[in-house]
Order: sequence, then C-alpha cells, then structure tokens
Amino acid sequence: MSQQAAQPDEPVSGSLKSRFITAILGLPVILIILWQGGLPFAILVAITCVIMGIEWINIISKEDRLAQILLSGMIFLLALAGHDGFGTGLAFYGFGILISLGLSLLLGMKLSLVSGGFAYIGAAALSLVLLRNIDGGFLLVFYIFWAVWATDVMAYVFGKTIGGPKLAPVISPNKTWAGLLGGVLGAVIIGGAVSFFIHASSLTFLVIFSAFLAVISQIGDLFESSLKRKYNVKDSGGILPGHGGMLDRMDGMLAAAIAVFILLIVRSYDKGMTASAVLVW
Repeated sequence: MSQQAAQPDEPVSGSLKSRFITAILGLPVILIILWQGGLPFAILVAITCVIMGIEWINIISKEDRLAQILLSGMIFLLALAGHDGFGTGLAFYGFGILISLGLSLLLGMKLSLVSGGFAYIGAAALSLVLLRNIDGGFLLVFYIFWAVWATDVMAYVFGKTIGGPKLAPVISPNKTWAGLLGGVLGAVIIGGAVSFFIHASSLTFLVIFSAFLAVISQIGDLFESSLKRKYNVKDSGGILPGHGGMLDRMDGMLAAAIAVFILLIVRSYDKGMTASAVLVW
C-alpha cells in the first residue's frame, strides 16, 4: 500500500529495501505469465485474488473460515469463467452476486463479507482476465500494471520525502497531497513511454488517461485504508515482506482494473472489444 508508514523499529530505507527485494523477486514471474496470457494468467489472477479474499475476511471478521472458503471458491471459479469467455465471465459474476447474497442471508453473515468481497475483488479478477484476453490485451494490462506500480512508488517517495498537508487525515493519516501528485507524475511518465508504442494514440490522451488511472488507484488505496481503519487493522496480512498483505499491495490495482474494464465496455460499442478501444482516442 502506497505511503504506508514504516514499522517503528525499521527505518524508511529498510522498508524501501524490503519492498525492492520483494518486487525484484516477484516481478519477472508476473510479467512472464502476463506475456503468456491464457489459462496461466487466469490462474495467477485467481490465486492472487483468493489471497486478497482471505485477507478481506480477516479484516472484517477475524478469520471466519466458512466465509473464507465460500469467497475463495467463488473468486477462483470466476477467474476461470472469465478465461472461458466474455459472456461466460459476466454471467457468472452476476450469478455469483445473487448466490453470495443468498448465502449471506441464509447463514446470517454480514453482507460485506462474502457479498462485498465477491462484488469488489471478484470484479477486479474478472476485469484483469477479460482485459488480457482481448485483442492487444497484453499491452493494455502491461500498461495498467506499470501505471499503478509507478503511482504507488512515486506516491510513497514523494509522501515520505516532501510530506506536507494530509490528503485524507481521517481515513489515512500518512497520505499527503505531495504523495498524490507524485503518484500522478509516476503514472504520467509511464503513459508518455507507452505512447511511443501505440502510434494511433496521442501523447496528450495517454498522459491524461494515466493521470486518471493514478487518481483511481489512490481512491482504491483510500478505500482499503478506510476498511482497515473501520475494523482497527493495520495491515491486511504479512505475505509480502515490506508490503504487508496482498490486499495492501493490490488495492490500487483493483480499482484501476475495474475502471479500465468499465471504460472498455462503454467505448467498445463503436470501436470493438480491443485494447485500442481504451488506449486510442
């Protein structure tokens, strides 16, 4: 999670070092599977989102095992349904929402547990799988990944080195406006770089769109912060050294993926279901 305070016994440089090592070890694997696409990518997304689903349950209900099993199974099946096709994925998502609501009411669970987790994390899982499967999907998802990663890194660096006025002190006291501007700058740099590979897209559009993704990513970050603050939890988990939980690391990615997928749906009516429907203006 961007701009997260370092542990009291660990200096900022130590936290950055832990983050860097974790990223170096995991990044090549992620990019290779992303490049390959297909079922391997769908399984990677499924496993990642299952971990986030478990962390979601832990935040809200302190390790509710039944809720974890239900949510994990539904998210995994949803990612595989997305691999099977656009219509299949969307149909399973709608069906899953109804099933999760029914199970929540039948078992007396909070709606935010299985239903909320499936609606949010499931939407992101489906979005990533479907975006990768469209024509030109590798470049589109590759761009989303790097834009969000650049946002996280630059927001962390600017927030720690510059500080200044707080962005949302009630929700996340460590986040600053300087961090937000740094995150936008990071995403804009990625957008400018990607414009050299997409000749049909203007530099101006990709810069604006990248800034939009950075803001959406930070909103996703703030949403997870508000959830943890509500339930008095510091980190969603500890699976990633230097980063906290998977949900801490992927909170911005969830929001960005959903936003891009919705934009694709809106624009695909006149451009077709391709990556250019999003990245070419």
